[in-house]
Order: sequence, then C-alpha cells, then structure tokens
Amino acid sequence: MAAGGKPPVCYGGLIVRVSDRCVLAQHTNDAADLDGQVWLEALGKAAALAAKTIDRVTYNVPGKAHSVYVLLRKERNTASVVIFAASVGQNLGFLACEKSLDLFHKMYPEEAKGLTPKQCGAMAAPLRELLAQFDDRSIVDERVAAVKRTIDEVKEVALDNVEKAIERGGKIEDMVDQTADLEMAAAGFHRSSRQLRQQLWWQNTKAKLMIGGAIALFLLIVWLVFCGGFSCSSSKNAPASVQPPVQ
Repeated sequence: MAAGGKPPVCYGGLIVRVSDRCVLAQHTNDAADLDGQVWLEALGKAAALAAKTIDRVTYNVPGKAHSVYVLLRKERNTASVVIFAASVGQNLGFLACEKSLDLFHKMYPEEAKGLTPKQCGAMAAPLRELLAQFDDRSIVDERVAAVKRTIDEVKEVALDNVEKAIERGGKIEDMVDQTADLEMAAAGFHRSSRQLRQQLWWQNTKAKLMIGGAIALFLLIVWLVFCGGFSCSSSKNAPASVQPPVQ
C-alpha cells in the first residue's frame, strides 16, 4: 500500500528500446501487484506501435484494476510504459509517459541503440521520483485539474476560431456575391460591346454601299450625257458615204 494505507495510483513504469524490446530503465512500486507477464505484454504493445501510424495505446489488464499506457517516440527508437490505477484518466497516463521520455532523453541525448541497461542505471532514481509524484493523490488531482483547465482553454480557443471562421465565411459569401455581380456586369458589357460592334460594322457597310451606289450613279449619268443614251455607238460620228452622181 502507499502512504496512509491507500492503494497506489501509479504502479510503475519503464523505458524500452523498441527495436529489440530492451528495457533500459524501470521502476516498480513496492505495493504494486504486478507479475512479469504484464510487463512482457506491454513490451509487445510498444514494439507493435513501431509498425503503426499511431504513437500511443492504452488498455486494461484483464482481472486487474490496472490501466497500461504506452507512448512511442519512433524517431528516438524509445517507448515509455506506465501502469496506473484504472481510475486515472488517459490524459494523466500519457502525461506520465511523456514526462518519463523527456527525462530519459535529457539524461541520455545519444541514440538509444548504443545504450545498455547498465549505462542507464542512473535513470532509476529520477524515474522513481518522477513516478512518485504521480502516486501522490493530491498532486494527481492537481495535475488532473491542470489538464482539465488546459482542455477548457483549448476548447475556448477552438470555439473562438470556429466563430471567426463563420464570420470569415460570411465575408467570403459577400465576396462571392460581389464577384458574381461583377461577372454578370462583365457579361452584359461584353454583349453590349458585341452588339455595338455589329451596329458600327453595319453602319460602315451601309456607308460604303451608299458611296459605291453614288459613284455608280454618277458614272451612269456621265455615260448618258456623253453617249446620248443607251444606243450610243461609234457609227453616229462616222462621215456619210458619198453617192456617185447620177448619169
């Protein structure tokens, strides 16, 4: 049992190198009722995450009031496993996983593939102290409240963004309407321009026809004046033939 005779909140945790399932650091609460099979199953879950797109998984231990939280950092080839009482929510469980990995990589910034459990022995005490904080129910309650506050803040920001998006949507609709009006006006202007162009072409054609008709009429008048009519012939201007005198 934990201090004061109360059951523990955090039963323990470990840091594992995922590629070969090597446990680099581990802490188990003395009051935890856990067998090795629970940890082996958690190692299998951590290794399975390497082939998936998700980076975390949680599940309950059959027949136990325990919840297991597994968090993978694929780029660092490491995962954190923490076991809590089932009454603890996912936010706190994965927070413990994140804090454990942050602590481990701060102490061991090099690549995990070159580390051994013996080299990581100094991680045991800091990991125990970190998980002990989660085992303190007052701290846990405070952390849960902090997480809830963060969630509420995120919700408020999300709602504010939704409202702004709706406002932007209204403005966008106005712009779309204005664009549609401009397109209609442009189409009307295009039709008017085409009609005006056709009218100008027709007027220009009529003017050319009128000018051509006037020229043709002028030439016809000249022809009539100088030729004396439509029977104009060169024989009119020829001299009369001389008749021989009658004997």
